[in-house]
Amino acid sequence: MTVCSHIRDVDGMTISRVNVFPQNHEHFTFPALISVVEAARPQAVARALCTLPVFPSGPTPMSCPVDLGISYVLRFITDDIKLAAVTINATGCREVTGLAQPRWTALSPAFWSVLGTAAGIAPADLYTFSGAPTS
Repeated sequence: MTVCSHIRDVDGMTISRVNVFPQNHEHFTFPALISVVEAARPQAVARALCTLPVFPSGPTPMSCPVDLGISYVLRFITDDIKLAAVTINATGCREVTGLAQPRWTALSPAFWSVLGTAAGIAPADLYTFSGAPTS
């Protein structure tokens, strides 16, 4: 089951950062695992995810930025419903999977602010979640 059909049932969520290429040494100002227990915050993230535009099918009609392998896995918590995890790529084409259809954040930069607010990271934007290279 996907979170889009159970937004009101969400009580919490975890946000886990995945860094496929840690040798790139991106720097983040927040931990790789965040738990959110105030129901209104993960519900706001779920609503934002479910209103993202659907990822284009077929050949992508655009050139995607470089994919640095940074993504986030969101696990929404309910009392009795097991929901599919949602994976959000913060780099590359910024695809979102784990919903009924793949979606994307590339046309919705405000999404990252919603996620940041829920995680207690404010202000936040795409660059907060994609990491800054260390020198």
